Amino acid sequence: MDLEDSGIEAVLSGVRMPRRNSITERWVRTCRRELLDRTSI
Repeated sequence: MDLEDSGIEAVLSGVRMPRRNSITERWVRTCRRELLDRTSI
């Protein structure tokens, strides 16, 4: 089974993308922690 057969588009990334991914993950984790600490459910 190929990605294109499943309707999934493969996007090629640059060489520096793994570093950007770690920065983005850290930012999202910080936002979740900050927002959930201040939200009353």
